[in-house]
Amino acid sequence: MIRHSRIIIFILEKRIYVKTNQNSDYSSLSQISFLDPSFIIDEPSFKLIQDGSIVILDDYAYENKNKQSKIEFLKVINYYLRHHAVVLFIVIHNMYHNMLFTDIINAPHLLLSYSNIGYSIMR
Repeated sequence: MIRHSRIIIFILEKRIYVKTNQNSDYSSLSQISFLDPSFIIDEPSFKLIQDGSIVILDDYAYENKNKQSKIEFLKVINYYLRHHAVVLFIVIHNMYHNMLFTDIINAPHLLLSYSNIGYSIMR
């Protein structure tokens, strides 16, 4: 029980930012800030996030398909988050059509899957 309470305290002490299409999905949480719909994964956007925060990008779709935007994405994922103690949760409903399939599968991060396809990919 002590381990679980430490996790809860850890989360409650953090500033939580959420970007979602349905704000009502997170309406039961009292201490969150909703991100602007134009928020993307790049360094200028994350500089607006307080160090030590939690960021949740719900129903995330990688929209920019040019090489520079992918370089920015990877810079944030592989460097910025760690050096600013930001925890990022990306909720992806379709791993195949988001242009990040290989990067997500090869990333040294924790993946959780609910779908049968996602389970078979991670197996």
